[in-house]
Amino acid sequence: MERIKLTEELKKRGLMEEWVEEVIDELIVEGRCYEPEVGVLKVVEE
Repeated sequence: MERIKLTEELKKRGLMEEWVEEVIDELIVEGRCYEPEVGVLKVVEE
């Protein structure tokens, strides 16, 4: 999923953009998702 589309959709649902970006970055650091290319997020499947 495109990172910007995810962020925009979550903003529509009332979440703050800064918080969403922090959570996405944390998920990447934790290895729960990754960016195969800039701006595209993929979930790591277990």
